[in-house]
Amino acid sequence: MSARVSAEGTSGLAISGDRTYKNAPGRLASLGPRRVEDVMTGRVPQEPTGRNARTRSSDPAPLVLKRFKPLRSSPAGRLEVRIVEVRGERRLDIRQYVIADTFEGFTKKGVLINGEELHALLEQMEAIEAELEGGLRAR
Repeated sequence: MSARVSAEGTSGLAISGDRTYKNAPGRLASLGPRRVEDVMTGRVPQEPTGRNARTRSSDPAPLVLKRFKPLRSSPAGRLEVRIVEVRGERRLDIRQYVIADTFEGFTKKGVLINGEELHALLEQMEAIEAELEGGLRAR
């Protein structure tokens, strides 16, 4: 059974055995002479769709507005604190920066905190400090 897709304009024609699909969806129409069965069974690489369609490389790098003194620093890297603008919103970014033979740059290890989340965190600061110190302070 041979199936082909025509790449004529934006509307395509997919033929599979005795079935004909007029105005095949854009993805099928753009396949050219590839077999529909190959696409349906996953033998032809497909572009990711849905929530995971974006890759990290497609997201623009955050705009760094302010750098603060690193929280921790060593020859292997540092824990950076910055104010960045991501998709039009300012956020506090606390992120690991690694310096190694094979890689140098920011890792995924870190957090982005918006203003509302920062205020909520600061409200809990005394309780957090007490727990970090082993609960020695009055709760």
